[in-house]
Amino acid sequence: MEFTYVIVGGGIAGVTAAETVRERDPFGSIALFSKEKHVLYSRVALPHYVRGEIPRNKLFLRTLGDFEDKRISIFLGEEIIAIDGKKKTVTASGAGTVSFDRLLIASGGEVRQWEIPGSEKDGIYRLHSIEDADLLKERVRGVKKAIVVGGSFIALELLEIFASYRIPSFLFCRGKTLFHGALDTAGNEILASNFRKHGADSFFGTEVRVVLGGPSVSGVRTDKGEYGADAVGVGIGIARNLEFFSSQGLSTGMRGIKTNEYLETNIADIFAAGDSAEFYDDISGTRRALGRWTNAFLQGKAVGASMTGARTLFRAVPAYSITNFGFQITLLGDMREGDGVETVTRKDEHMHTYERFFIRDGILRGAFLINMFSDKPILARWIERGVSVESIKQNLFDMNFDLSGVVVEKRDG
Repeated sequence: MEFTYVIVGGGIAGVTAAETVRERDPFGSIALFSKEKHVLYSRVALPHYVRGEIPRNKLFLRTLGDFEDKRISIFLGEEIIAIDGKKKTVTASGAGTVSFDRLLIASGGEVRQWEIPGSEKDGIYRLHSIEDADLLKERVRGVKKAIVVGGSFIALELLEIFASYRIPSFLFCRGKTLFHGALDTAGNEILASNFRKHGADSFFGTEVRVVLGGPSVSGVRTDKGEYGADAVGVGIGIARNLEFFSSQGLSTGMRGIKTNEYLETNIADIFAAGDSAEFYDDISGTRRALGRWTNAFLQGKAVGASMTGARTLFRAVPAYSITNFGFQITLLGDMREGDGVETVTRKDEHMHTYERFFIRDGILRGAFLINMFSDKPILARWIERGVSVESIKQNLFDMNFDLSGVVVEKRDG
């Protein structure tokens, strides 16, 4: 088979790219290969489905008819097992060898393996796929006590799912705070206190070492003791198959296929986007890999245009928000600590509001917000423009300091 455009991955990045290509090129042939057996569905809506807030059919964002209407050939349940950049071919597990003019890799990631004794037992749940959600929804009403492992958004979603069914639960996080250190202890306590109000205790700096039980889970052993439970939810992030991509001649980084700011890889006419890409972020001036739905959508738009010849810079402030136990949690920009990064925190424990600002070279690079959603557009604009906050840095400690009236200066260049 021969196609003008081949897209590997049926998630939001791949589908958005395919549709963008079709909008710009009415005549080129498009093939989309997806390892999953389903057409595009909303991963961010999976917790709502498990909690019974929406029916299963509302998860799906496209139908097979939508692809037919756009003349996009879709191949479901197909894994790409070889990529030849010189010959411009890919080999699919069932469809065989397919040639392309331009290729996009947007295959995303898989759940990170939980490699501890007992992790294969029945009663361990993930929340990455629709099958994961189906299984948890089917069984959750029979759970008596639950444990959640991890410090990610998925871990928080699992905790809220169990609470919604009035199941007592514990959260164990290996790090000292949630979100890989993006929170300090003050912000972490605001969230932990809210967990407790909803029947969930949390333990930080605690590592789960063994899953207890026979064929089914009966609890866990941590470095601080044993805890009983008949369900364990795991939210420890995703992993990419970097060894495979590297073996196919693609340059890879720590967390994805390396691309430039145009999402182009080291091989001509091969692009990467979404969870698969470790891209050069023009805003922070660093290399990033982001597992965020909105980021994947925006990258799909940009790379789809580039594949049709309209070379498009990907430039956007990474942002993600959820409501967890009634609290609005928002992550913006680059929240990595390190050399030259200064953090400023302000909070009101009685109002359950919190902001942490990440500043490098006087420039705002990122922010973590709890119940301060109204500041999101202001801060996103500052991060995007690369404004200096040096002159107002001391004011940022004050929760009464209103950001909306601040005049800030754009960085030079």
